[in-house]
Amino acid sequence: MSTFEGLSVAAAFSAIVVNAVVAGAFLWLFRKLGHQVRESVRAGRAGHDRQRLQATIEFYASTLSIRAQLRAVLPGGRDAEAAALLVKEEGDAELTRLVSEYLGQVELLAAGVRTDVFDLTLIERAAGTRLRSIADGYRPWIEHCREQSENPRLYEELLWLAGELERRRAGRIAQSRLSLTTA
Repeated sequence: MSTFEGLSVAAAFSAIVVNAVVAGAFLWLFRKLGHQVRESVRAGRAGHDRQRLQATIEFYASTLSIRAQLRAVLPGGRDAEAAALLVKEEGDAELTRLVSEYLGQVELLAAGVRTDVFDLTLIERAAGTRLRSIADGYRPWIEHCREQSENPRLYEELLWLAGELERRRAGRIAQSRLSLTTA
């Protein structure tokens, strides 16, 4: 083998070693980049979840005084008989406005939950029983308004939220019964 051939083999071997080192460095960098991307996505999700929780608390808190004022005038959701009597008070424009405003606040909250702007678990913990009661107690009024306005989707979000909260409640009850029987 000539000197030139020896140098060519050495150069080729050196190029292979350099390429292997560079490829290894790229692999290490890609793994590091992948880890950073996953960490960034996780941090972004956590930040989004915190913002959603904060938005839920802020909205709910901002409507407390309005809802308290309306509850002082309107029957509570747990008083289904009194809420059902509202249908008979149809001619009272002020009462109709108040009920619409009250249910509109809850409808907006429910729409926020359904579109994942607000957190369902937080709403469930803060007001689950109250929201289910409102939907149940005001159901006759809602059905009456749906008929009068020929809008079968009126307060759809409120009723969806109440159903969702009831399903979650039933699941928790079933789970606790199951844990009692297996204990």
